[in-house]
Amino acid sequence: LEVVGLSFEISDDTSLAKRNIELFARRHGVTYPLLFCGSTEPVYTDPQLKSQLKNFYAYPTTLFIDRSGRIRSVHVGFRGPGTGDAYQREIETLYRHAEEIVK
Repeated sequence: LEVVGLSFEISDDTSLAKRNIELFARRHGVTYPLLFCGSTEPVYTDPQLKSQLKNFYAYPTTLFIDRSGRIRSVHVGFRGPGTGDAYQREIETLYRHAEEIVK
C-alpha cells in the first residue's frame, strides 16, 4: 500500500505552501509524502483534477487506486473525531477500501 497526499493550497506561492504543508504534516503526524500541486484556483484544479476525475467537488478527496492504476473507490470529505460514531464508521469504511485493494 502506498499513500501520497496531493496538496492544493490557497496560495500558489511555493515557499508559503511548503511551510503550510510541513506544518500540517507535523500537526497531524503525517508520515507519507505530501506533494504541492498548486493553488485551489480553478486554473490549477480543472486541468489537474477535474479533467481526470468526474464529479470532483471537495477537499479532501481520497482515491483508492489498485495495482493496475484503476480507481476502485472515491471518498469525499472527512468526519473528524468530534462526530463520534460517524467518525468511527468513516475510519472503518476507509480501512475496508484500503484492505480490498491490497488483497
